[in-house]
Amino acid sequence: MAEAESTRVVARILGPSAIVIGVAVIARRLDMVDIVDAFMTSPATAFFTGIVSVFAGFALLSYHNRVSTLGAFVITVLNALIVVRGAVLLFAPRVIDRTADFLNETPNAWTISGAVIALLGAWISTIGFSAKPPRIAS
Repeated sequence: MAEAESTRVVARILGPSAIVIGVAVIARRLDMVDIVDAFMTSPATAFFTGIVSVFAGFALLSYHNRVSTLGAFVITVLNALIVVRGAVLLFAPRVIDRTADFLNETPNAWTISGAVIALLGAWISTIGFSAKPPRIAS
């Protein structure tokens, strides 16, 4: 598969997913403290989520690890961050817990985080769903 096509395919996965997650965080911003607290009080849930994140991140990285354009670079970095988040959940879940505590204690942090995630998702979606450039016959 051509480099540009793998970028578009992964962008079609990550972009809409980020939009949905970002909007959900905004919509449930008042519940996020309870959601995160419940998540972090269950070591099994954090561990299992870490396993899934590591698998998903490596699957995405094996399919897309390109840096030829800004969009491809950002997608590759996001793929790597999924692996890192999974590893942190497996080996040092308290790091995630402390980050969540910071977000819980900072006014509007969940709203801002959700908006950033959704906007990043919208930009990535444009990479995935934009008109495909015409192929030049060789």
